[in-house]
Amino acid sequence: MWLVEPFDIDLDAVTSTQPEDDAPPWDAGVSYALGARVLREHRVFASMIADNLGLDPLDVDQSTDAAEWLEVGYSNARAMFDGVLANRASATRSGAPLGGDYAALGFSSDSVALLLDVPITGANCLVLFGLDAAMVQVVGVNAAGNVLLSQRVAVAGREIGNWWEYFTVPVSGARETLVFRDLPVGIVRVVIGLEGDAVRLGEVVLGREVFIGKLQVAGTTGRHVTASRYEFNDFGRLTLVKRPTRREMTYTVLAEKDHFDRLEGRLGRLTGGLVAAIGSTARVSTVVFGIMGTIEWAEQYPDFYIYAFTVKGVS
Repeated sequence: MWLVEPFDIDLDAVTSTQPEDDAPPWDAGVSYALGARVLREHRVFASMIADNLGLDPLDVDQSTDAAEWLEVGYSNARAMFDGVLANRASATRSGAPLGGDYAALGFSSDSVALLLDVPITGANCLVLFGLDAAMVQVVGVNAAGNVLLSQRVAVAGREIGNWWEYFTVPVSGARETLVFRDLPVGIVRVVIGLEGDAVRLGEVVLGREVFIGKLQVAGTTGRHVTASRYEFNDFGRLTLVKRPTRREMTYTVLAEKDHFDRLEGRLGRLTGGLVAAIGSTARVSTVVFGIMGTIEWAEQYPDFYIYAFTVKGVS
C-alpha cells in the first residue's frame, strides 16, 4: 500500500486549454457593487458590500461574518487543484488548435476537450480523481524535451475504433479514478489530455508515493457517509436537506518493525493533511483522496506492526 502527499502546484505555471473567464480580473481602481464577482489568483470572489473599492480580496479574512469579499471557489480552469473532489472542472471539445508542441506529443485537437500542462519535479506518482471522459492520455517529458512516459487509457467503459466495434465491443464500468505509479525519474512536465465531447475532472494529485506496508483485506472497509438530514424550515415544516456524500476508507496495514519505526514520524506528519491513499491499483475502491485520520496500532508483535487509519474523503 502507498500514500501520496500532493505537491504544491504553481498554478501560474499551469497551462490549460480551458480559459479562465469565470469573472473579470480584480481591478483596484474599480468600485464593485454588491454581488459582483472577480477573479484573483485563479479564485473567484463575490463582493459582500456595495461600493467595494481598492480592497484586495486576498487580504480579506474569510473566517469573519463581516468579510467584504467571499471566496466562491477556484476558477473552472484550476478547480482540479483546489483539494475538493466535488468541485470538478468541466470542458467541451472545441476542435481549436492546441498550439505549442502538443501535436508532436501525440495530442489531437479533434479529440482533446481539456489539456493540462503541469510543470513538476520529483513526483513519481499521478492520480486523477473524479474523471468523466472517454479517454485519458498522459505524457511525461524531461528537461531535454524527451518523452519518458506516454499512456492512453479508456475510462468511459470501452474504446471504439469503428462502427463494427460499436456493436461488438462490450461496455464495462466506467472509471472515475486513474493511478499512474512509478513515473520515470527526470520528468519535469506532465501533460494530461482528456478526450470526449464533454469532460470533467475532480482532482489532480502529483506527488511522491511512499510504501507503508502490505494492505490487509481483513479489517479494510469502505463506507459512504452523508451529511443529509431532516430540518425544520422557517415555516415549521420538516424538510429533507440534501448534502453531498463522501467516501471514507479504513485501512489495515502490516509493516515490518524496522520499516514502521522509520515510517512512524512521517505518518504522524501526514495526519490531518490531504493524501491520496492507494490500497491496490487493481481495486479502485481502495484508492481514496481525503484527510488522513488518526493512526492506531498495538504493541503486541515483536517483529511487525499491524496498524490502521481512516482517510476521510473530501467529496
